[in-house]
Amino acid sequence: MSEFHYLGDCAVCGYHGVFEKNHTSLREGYQCPECKSSLRYRGQAEALLEFYGLEGAKTVKALATQKAFSHLKIYEPGLIGPFRSLFTGFPHYQNSFYWDDIGLGESKDGIVCQSLEALTFADDSFDLIISSDILEHVRKPWQGFAEIYRVLQKGGMHIFSIPVQEPMPALSKARVDTSGDDDVYVEEPHYHGNGIGGRSLVYTDFGKDIVVNLEKMGYHVTLHKMANDYPEVQRLITFVTQK
Repeated sequence: MSEFHYLGDCAVCGYHGVFEKNHTSLREGYQCPECKSSLRYRGQAEALLEFYGLEGAKTVKALATQKAFSHLKIYEPGLIGPFRSLFTGFPHYQNSFYWDDIGLGESKDGIVCQSLEALTFADDSFDLIISSDILEHVRKPWQGFAEIYRVLQKGGMHIFSIPVQEPMPALSKARVDTSGDDDVYVEEPHYHGNGIGGRSLVYTDFGKDIVVNLEKMGYHVTLHKMANDYPEVQRLITFVTQK
């Protein structure tokens, strides 16, 4: 067993037992032995249960069987993660991916192409938007947050993760100057995997000022912490923003 491990519960599938870090990243580590959800996804799962849990649902797997939740209008950009298999059958669930070789709103392999900077959805389209480590890859992230705000219904929520944890830096930092048509690197280019075998450029390293910036847009912001008191787990931050 690794040095870093704790006893707890998976809010995605319900597994109870030991979670080992087994990864250099806090957020990508501590995968559930049963459903393989990493810590960041389980943090989102706990936030979903706190704000949408009905009839005593203890896991997102159970939550997904409840009609009131399954009939929400949910949008989840991206192609990976544990929620897709649970939500795909919902009548109003949508996901997307951004390809640069097809137009926005067009489809490839049954998936719609969307850019968070210029969503093709109408105003007030969704009750809930879930994004997992995506906003740091958006060229103009604040425009992306504004677009998410536009397409959320009044009272709707955006539950998301970005690559930050406690302690957060004070200020967000642009790694790339995007003021012109072409990217100009301010920092050494840094990439993350994009979920389909490629890689995505990191445009922004976020800091504590994200809260102030989002509140100025009109969001109510909650920094959600997981229930387990293991110190490593308590470093994880899941953002819950409400329109």
